[in-house]
Amino acid sequence: MPDEVEDVDLLIVLGTSLRAAPVNSIVYRVPKTALRVVINREPVGQHLGIRSPGCERPIRRDYFAEGDCDGTVLELVDKLGWLDELKQHADTMPKSCSELLSKKLACRSQDESK
Repeated sequence: MPDEVEDVDLLIVLGTSLRAAPVNSIVYRVPKTALRVVINREPVGQHLGIRSPGCERPIRRDYFAEGDCDGTVLELVDKLGWLDELKQHADTMPKSCSELLSKKLACRSQDESK
């Protein structure tokens, strides 16, 4: 496990069951002040101390974004205002991701023209 995890402010966990050791230990090796975001189709990591909204005692540092990784990350990129930068890399993306980005950009263009 790299020593750098001790200095992170944000950990983003994408599309995993968090069952495979030793990589799953990263969720409790980051500082207690670090935010932990899980993007997945279903909540995971409860056995490692990650608390989702449905948990009995949720933890403020944990955020669960339900959905498929590609679509959810694309929404995050959009909210952060990074779509134009991402568009520059469309030719290096898998076809499914490039198509998803194209649809998102087309929708954004339609919304702006209204």
